Amino acid sequence: RRSVIQTADVAMRDAYNTGAKSGSEIVEETQQTLQTMHSAESLGEELVHVSQGADIALQDVLDAINREGDLHGITTGLKGLDVKTGGMFGSQLIVLAGRPGMGKTALALAIAKGASLAGHNGAFFSIEMKSNELALRLASDFCFNSTSPVEYFSARKGELDEYQYKRFSNGMDKVKELPLFISDKGGYTVESVRRECKRLSRTIKGGKLDYVI
Repeated sequence: RRSVIQTADVAMRDAYNTGAKSGSEIVEETQQTLQTMHSAESLGEELVHVSQGADIALQDVLDAINREGDLHGITTGLKGLDVKTGGMFGSQLIVLAGRPGMGKTALALAIAKGASLAGHNGAFFSIEMKSNELALRLASDFCFNSTSPVEYFSARKGELDEYQYKRFSNGMDKVKELPLFISDKGGYTVESVRRECKRLSRTIKGGKLDYVI
């Protein structure tokens, strides 16, 4: 209780000091402090007996047996990868690593597309590419076939004939229907990403954000 009073007192003093922090900064810091206190109190004891984890693991195995091979996690949209991993699961941190120009963004975007097509809500925080560039890539991906692809760079430079433009426009219509939300402002911190994800969760259909890239 004393910590709550102290946090509120700090927020009030910061709010009166008009030359210091912005209102949103004060709100963010106050929320972070209160959330830290809440988490510390709600977590309780950190050490638990191994039997608790064993019971959960056994239930996971039974659930997997009952699914009879059906995917349990969120699909990546890449069947071979889903077979190897079982999909993506809550609380996982998955790192895509590679040298520059090896296709990390393309793969991340392909995974976002696959998960979105399966109906999963996703957030994509882009550091290098703007949202319109990502949309162009997605539309190009929707148009892809081995005989007559509509390439991203061709679309960007306007080198499309009437037939290709029609296909590309149809691909963009599919992009618009994806439950995917993009931020391209850059300069992200863990807290800014957390704050934006919480805000998004309150506004999207179903109130559930399934994955973050």
